[in-house]
Amino acid sequence: HNLIGLRLGTQKAFSTSMAMFASFNYERRNYGGQDPFFLVQRQDRQTSLGLGLTWVPAKAWRVTPQLSYVRNKSSVVINDYDRATVSVAARYEF
Repeated sequence: HNLIGLRLGTQKAFSTSMAMFASFNYERRNYGGQDPFFLVQRQDRQTSLGLGLTWVPAKAWRVTPQLSYVRNKSSVVINDYDRATVSVAARYEF
């Protein structure tokens, strides 16, 4: 399939232990040929947004809460969706 995309991101440190980040992604995908079940040519347009924090509460520890949203518009109905996720990752570096 043919894919065209764009990704942008930024991060702002507030202190040595706290930073905020944001991201934006866009993809346009055109698939070759017709889908054998839906008899249409599949075309997707996907947009993603993400926001989060990076917090270092102690040496070697990193906690990252994040909110993300994905919107995929598709010509094939089962691939057309919205999704929002909230996650928290804790990482120990040794």
